Amino acid sequence: MKHLGRIHNTYTKWELIRLYNLSAEEKLDWLEEMLEFLESAMPPENKEIWMKFRSGELECLYNKPVPPENNHK
Repeated sequence: MKHLGRIHNTYTKWELIRLYNLSAEEKLDWLEEMLEFLESAMPPENKEIWMKFRSGELECLYNKPVPPENNHK
């Protein structure tokens, strides 16, 4: 699978099992490493949006209910 202009990572079943079995502290360390990597690899314009979202300046629209008149089923 080719992803142009994007970083793509997959995990095998065994890697996922290993990650699942990590302690809470190890999982947090892994998450911090991933966030640092994402921040370093992100284009400046995306990083600006990401930082605004993390600071609360931007809202996540996915958590808002859809008004009935816009709810197309």
